[in-house]
Amino acid sequence: PQFTMGPWLFPAADPQHPLGEVRTWLSLRWRFVWQRVWRSWVKNQEKLWQSEEPLAVTTLSGALLAFERRLWKALGPFDESFFLYFEETDWLRRARNKGLRLGYVPQARVSHHWAHVANGEWARLHLARSKNRYFRKHFPLFSLFLPLFGGHCKHFWPDLPAQLILPFTRVLWLLSPSPLGFPAAGYYGGGVPPWTSLAEARAAHPGQPFWLGATRPGGVTFLGMWRLG
Repeated sequence: PQFTMGPWLFPAADPQHPLGEVRTWLSLRWRFVWQRVWRSWVKNQEKLWQSEEPLAVTTLSGALLAFERRLWKALGPFDESFFLYFEETDWLRRARNKGLRLGYVPQARVSHHWAHVANGEWARLHLARSKNRYFRKHFPLFSLFLPLFGGHCKHFWPDLPAQLILPFTRVLWLLSPSPLGFPAAGYYGGGVPPWTSLAEARAAHPGQPFWLGATRPGGVTFLGMWRLG
């Protein structure tokens, strides 16, 4: 389904693949690469957010999955060596390898209380461990180099000003826990940021940094990126 957090639309799950790791690594270091990757991500995401029909996708979020019982019996349970993260990614990969299709249904809306339980340093530790295990299992050669594909973003965005008004009647606002600005939750609104929902997101996730981006819908025209200080 389409997950929501108040007025925000959650993004689709990112495919876990070596190419994605390389793109992210390059985006962390070079602004021109970041611009291309960011525009491509937003353009692809908008296809999902604006679709009125179910769409085929390569992976799904494990926050909620719907499937027939016979599929579970045919594929077997999750690999329990994964703790907290990537167990559904691994299972869905197994489904695709069996020739099954994954579908995203934007008309089905589910409220997702993101990171209310899995939060903090222990969650980030398990995320890293599960990610390493996933790549060792499915991309063993690349997994040897996975520790090299980290680092900090060299694009330093300014703090979000107390008053911000963009001269547009239609703006796609993007709220992300990453300084890259993606993956991000989206909100279609006017030229004024949704201050109330931003405050609610920060209050629900104390200590979690967020970045707010803005673009014109459809055209992927970058309007700005700010850190919620």
